[in-house]
Amino acid sequence: MSSSRVVPEPVAPYIARPPPWLKRTHTTADLGYSGFYPPVPNAPEEQLTDTAVREGYTAQLEVNAESFNAKGEATKSFAIGTALEDLKQLLELVIERRADNAARLPTAAFKVPGRVTFNEQRRVGWVNELADSDTPLSKIGKSVPHGFKGHDLLEMLQTNKVAVPRAVWYVRVLGANETQGMRNRPNFHPSMYSVEWANVVTSYVKKLLADIALPSAPRAGLNIKTTFKSILADPESRERWLARYTYCLDLLREFYAESLVDHCTFLSWLCQHLAGANLAQAFFIVGLMEEYTDGLLGHRAFTRPLVESWLARLSEIENSPVKENMAFLSSMIKSLLHRALATVPDAFVSPGIWMYHSTLMRDLFYNTANPDTFRDVEQRNEALIFRILPERAMAEVRMIMAEIAALNGMALDTDLHTLATRGTPLPVLFTWASSPAQHGLHRPFLVGTLLQRRGEEGEALQDALIDWLEQDDPSVSSRGAARLLGELGRVGLFSYGRFLDPVLARGEVERHRAIIREMPIWRENGVVLRQRMTALYGRQRKNEEDDIQRKIRQEIRQELPQLFGGMLPEVEPAGALKSRMPTLFGAHRFEQIRMVGIWLTPIVLEKINQGLFDDVHVALRTYSIFSELLSSTQCFSSLCDVNVVLLNKPMALELLMAVVNNLRRFAFLFKCMDVVPQIDAALAVAHHSVRSRPAQLRALLGLLEALDRGGQSTITQLVAADVEASIEALRPPPTSPEDIPTQVYELDGLAHDSAPNAPSILAHSMWTKFKLKPNWGLTAAESTFASLRDLQPVPDDCAAKFTMFLWEVDQLMAGALDACVLDCLRGPVFEDMRTCGEETWAIVGTILVELVTRGCVSTQTVLRGVCYPAWSLGARPGLGEDDVAMHAGFLMMSVKLGKTLLLCAVETAPEDDFPPRTLSDAQMLKTRRTVLYDDGDFADLVTSLRSLVAWEAGPHVALREAAASLRTALQGNREFWFIARKNLDLVRDVFLTVLPPSEALVEMLRAILGDPANVMYDPEEETATTTSWQNISSRVNPWTFARTSINLHLTLQELVKGLGEETTRAQAERDLDTFTARLFDSAVTAEETDLLADVLRGISGPVAAKFVNNGLRRLTTLLDDVQGDVPIEAIELFLKRAGEVLRLLASVIVPLRDDPSKLPAVEAEVQDAYIAALLKKFECVERRMPNAEQEDNLHLLLQTLIFLARLLQFSLGLSRPWSDKSKEYGVDLMSCLVRLAAMCGGGIVTESRAFTILLDTVSMMVDEFPKDPKTAATDLFRNLPAVEPESLSEGIPDCFKDRLRFILPYRARSPYTDDLVYITPATSDISYGPGVTNRPWEWLECLDAGATSIPLEFFGGRGTGEAALDDLEGARAGDVLQQQDTFNTGSLFELDWRQSRIPASTEADDEPTPPPAADDTHEHEQATSEAFPHEPSPAPTVLSRTSAGGFASASVSSRRGSPALAMRGRGSATTGSGTGSKRASSAMEDSSTDNGEGRSGSAVPNKRARGRTTGAGATTTRSRSKKK
Repeated sequence: MSSSRVVPEPVAPYIARPPPWLKRTHTTADLGYSGFYPPVPNAPEEQLTDTAVREGYTAQLEVNAESFNAKGEATKSFAIGTALEDLKQLLELVIERRADNAARLPTAAFKVPGRVTFNEQRRVGWVNELADSDTPLSKIGKSVPHGFKGHDLLEMLQTNKVAVPRAVWYVRVLGANETQGMRNRPNFHPSMYSVEWANVVTSYVKKLLADIALPSAPRAGLNIKTTFKSILADPESRERWLARYTYCLDLLREFYAESLVDHCTFLSWLCQHLAGANLAQAFFIVGLMEEYTDGLLGHRAFTRPLVESWLARLSEIENSPVKENMAFLSSMIKSLLHRALATVPDAFVSPGIWMYHSTLMRDLFYNTANPDTFRDVEQRNEALIFRILPERAMAEVRMIMAEIAALNGMALDTDLHTLATRGTPLPVLFTWASSPAQHGLHRPFLVGTLLQRRGEEGEALQDALIDWLEQDDPSVSSRGAARLLGELGRVGLFSYGRFLDPVLARGEVERHRAIIREMPIWRENGVVLRQRMTALYGRQRKNEEDDIQRKIRQEIRQELPQLFGGMLPEVEPAGALKSRMPTLFGAHRFEQIRMVGIWLTPIVLEKINQGLFDDVHVALRTYSIFSELLSSTQCFSSLCDVNVVLLNKPMALELLMAVVNNLRRFAFLFKCMDVVPQIDAALAVAHHSVRSRPAQLRALLGLLEALDRGGQSTITQLVAADVEASIEALRPPPTSPEDIPTQVYELDGLAHDSAPNAPSILAHSMWTKFKLKPNWGLTAAESTFASLRDLQPVPDDCAAKFTMFLWEVDQLMAGALDACVLDCLRGPVFEDMRTCGEETWAIVGTILVELVTRGCVSTQTVLRGVCYPAWSLGARPGLGEDDVAMHAGFLMMSVKLGKTLLLCAVETAPEDDFPPRTLSDAQMLKTRRTVLYDDGDFADLVTSLRSLVAWEAGPHVALREAAASLRTALQGNREFWFIARKNLDLVRDVFLTVLPPSEALVEMLRAILGDPANVMYDPEEETATTTSWQNISSRVNPWTFARTSINLHLTLQELVKGLGEETTRAQAERDLDTFTARLFDSAVTAEETDLLADVLRGISGPVAAKFVNNGLRRLTTLLDDVQGDVPIEAIELFLKRAGEVLRLLASVIVPLRDDPSKLPAVEAEVQDAYIAALLKKFECVERRMPNAEQEDNLHLLLQTLIFLARLLQFSLGLSRPWSDKSKEYGVDLMSCLVRLAAMCGGGIVTESRAFTILLDTVSMMVDEFPKDPKTAATDLFRNLPAVEPESLSEGIPDCFKDRLRFILPYRARSPYTDDLVYITPATSDISYGPGVTNRPWEWLECLDAGATSIPLEFFGGRGTGEAALDDLEGARAGDVLQQQDTFNTGSLFELDWRQSRIPASTEADDEPTPPPAADDTHEHEQATSEAFPHEPSPAPTVLSRTSAGGFASASVSSRRGSPALAMRGRGSATTGSGTGSKRASSAMEDSSTDNGEGRSGSAVPNKRARGRTTGAGATTTRSRSKKK
């Protein structure tokens, strides 16, 4: 049996293969796969050796990689022969070979579609296809129709509703054709057509806005029959208009983004158009501004007019009667203003804006979340217009002036304790009390009271007084010092003997002779008197004082014989008391006090105790004369003592009223003497004797209220209660009274009634009938004067009867007649009486004066009712002779009443029987006058006196003489002089209201000021006021400040008046020029500057112009004196002197800043010299600034720079002509200031304060620089500094550089070419070339495949054979994040390694790719290049920090146009739309032909593709800075 055997087939050996997903290590070299090591036969690790078995296999390294270094071998080879040169040649050959083998860039075949003239049908069809978004642009893009231009083009696009991207493409094609035609123009620029197209678009927007109109305001006399119809009122027209406007804004938005409209032209139009629009148009314009705010806030040339127009519109809305309907517009403007302030606060720094809108800006920005920014803007604006000058420490002068003001403000209601605790220095008190420049008899008494209340006494006070006398202050007069020392000696604060002893011991009698001779001695003793006599007269037994005192005693015995056993004459002697006692009133104070205060007063007090004053007639005569002597010799302490003694004794009511009136007359002085408590105690005693006398009670209450203005004293409250009770007693029970007639005819018979009590009976009869009628007193007054008007003939005692009648009425009305008389004088009765004759007015005047004397009517009532209206009537322009004759009695009586009530003098003419007739009556009138001055009615008096003085300039002789007599008399009246000096500011303001003032006003004002014409009481006043004005600075001090100020203004007004007359004009101009020039010739201190500025403040007109021009001349001289490298001391002296001159100029014209029309004009030659001098000094500082850090006086250099800027700011704020020289200097000056600002802003030093001041100065120059009158349109950039923004140093911080660029020439910014420049890396240092020019019309979308619209050679590109990375992985990601460029970087091995890597699969690959065989490697690489195009760099010599990819291969993409396409990256267009918009084409990297029609489609790029295309346009250039 046989069997068969099956032979098995041989098994093939196992071959290890890599997994399909594993990548090859190298594309060409056989290096295997990464991490895949299959076993192979005869491998070393397969050999079984003893060592491998026992110890395991250990692979030996072919090269000791950890320790091997070829540096040494290479270094040795470099030293042999020409190794380095050979290596260089080898590398150059390699680079040339690579460049020769690189792919060539294809030739650009793109052409701009041309314009063709179509017939109407074809053009309509083409437009319809353009409007159809489904029609690709490639179909209609070969050519475009000709004929659409300007507004017609925009209207066509809107009418056909062409999609905005397609409309932009069409406009760009038309613009590209226009640009090609412009290339032959001189100064051609690629964006030139953008300016023209911007004008077209803005004019179209303006045309649309013009359709929105508001109805015209009704005008008187114009009958408008048409009916206004708004385009927005009708729904159909509104929708149509809104569609046009909205479409236009959509187009404008794309035009602006693509720079098809010139940004500068468009923004210039937009920022200025709001100013001329109405409020309805303003809403749309503000909305447009809101959209383009970023551009508008990008430069000051736009922002400054924009802010001004916003504020003007906001102010208009706030003042509109329908502002509630514009709340939304207002909120929009406010929001924009807040945004502008937060973004560019420098735009708000403009004196022109601040002058008109500062109040609105404060209301708008003060309550914001961050008001600090606005406060900074406010301070800078105020500094530019020099309205608020920096305060400086002037403690001494300001303190003295404050203390003087407080002392001069002493009044009846002043708290002496508060005044005493102010701590006024003793020398100030002493000088104030004794200076002839101050006013008031109360000063020595007030100083004594204040020193007593402060507890100043003893040796310290005595020494302070002696030290003060030793200073020989020129502000102090010897007579004033003697009065002060005498009063202090009276109250025990000064020792005459202790003062005289050292004077005699040192032999200084002659130095103090005037004081010793004048000073009164209240506490006499033999030793002191002998020392005084020895000091003055030596050992003479007789002297002039003995004769003077003897004559004074004789005059006193003659006036008061009843005190020395004689008889009082029945009739008072004629003439004033001073004229009857010349020796007493002409004697020194020593004799006056010794005779009246020390010798006569004790005699009077003794006679009072002996009962001499029991006789009413004798008592009144004696008291009136004695009190007048005491007041005239200023023995007020004796007068107070006599009054207190009288009040403590029972006396007649007439004498009591005289004492009360005397106390009221000198209440202010008694207040200063601090004797009010003693007077109150005496009045409390007198109160018990008059409790049943209502008239006396009212007078007593008036005195107490004057002494106790608070009304808190017990005696005041008691008297007030009694007065109220007396008034209640006069109020009858409520019954039904008779109706009061308009006129009581019983008064017609009163004048002829011979019964002595007829007036009283008639008054009581009227009271009984009409007492419950509130106006019965007015009826009584009107009936009285109406009876006088019709009374013929006039009896002799008529005035006395009517006076008695009205007095009785006043008693029955409890003192309420005064108001009724005032209403009567202002009523119709007195209107009719103005034409009465002099006889009637004489009776009326007598009645009024008598009523004032009795206290029934106040002085204010008569002045307001009669004098003031008459003075205004006489000053009325065009008053004829007939009018004067008709009102002669009224006008003349007003003057006479004014003289009587204000002068209070007894008439000396025997034929004139006009009150006051006795000294007692005159004293009563003086008391009433004191009430007038104390109650604050002096302002009305001064205002009316100005009308009275105007009579003297009229043609009527009688009026001129009457007015001159009253004015002259008032000038010599001590009381009027005192109250006028106390209210000197009021007098100045009233008298100098009309400029220039009349000669009479000037004369009266100079008399008030104490000029020689009015030196009646203090002869030393003449020497204090008669100095010339040549050294005015020496006259300005705290004591003479007010007087010097007014005198100066009067002098200047006289010069101005001389300028208006031909005969005096030349001399007046010379005097004015000399006067103003001398103000700056001498160096003055800071205190003198500030005081002189206060004195000169308020000047205007020609005076201010001369003042400013001479001041600028002085500054020019000081600038020219500083030449070259001067020492530090000279610079400091210049800053000091020029600073004082500048401060004086700025302070004086501060009041003129509020009205720019009043600012003085600067002469052209003065301005030219001033600007030229400033320019030289700025250039000098600029030369020294580069070495500023090495200078020892950097602070002084910066201080000088700031001061020069302030000098320029002051000049810019004045009204001046800009000559040709000034314009030339101004251009250079602006450039110099910008360079200096750059140096201070970090270019050399960092000084923010100096930088800001210089920046504000440049801004102010730009605003104030004159506009070109030949240019119709406003060029906002004409006056900008001629400094290019590119020239700014790279070392300047951005915070300063941005602020500088804000005022430098405007540079439009483009998102495609910003910060891109050409570079030339020819050497190791990269040199920057010109910037990349934006070509918005030439960078047109290409609609054909296989072509590009922009030649890459345009950017200097060429093939290099290098490839861009595909993604951001690995080391390339780090390069991109670090903004580094890896083109042309790295070694040849590194480049070969990177370029030979097999790319990863795309995101679209879903299946793994098997490893290719060796023979299909090339095919794989080709497919990879199609899926992920790697292109060579088009510019091997150009680097870009922002390049993330390169231009795509020209054979792949047919839509690679403007570099902006890739940079914008706004998304994709609609598939198949064929749009020509750049934004739509930015995603069309991979395109394909659609249906063979050549229509380009587009696909939405994935994230990685967008990442590669971003920044493609920057491949050929390099950014200057990392910041985009």
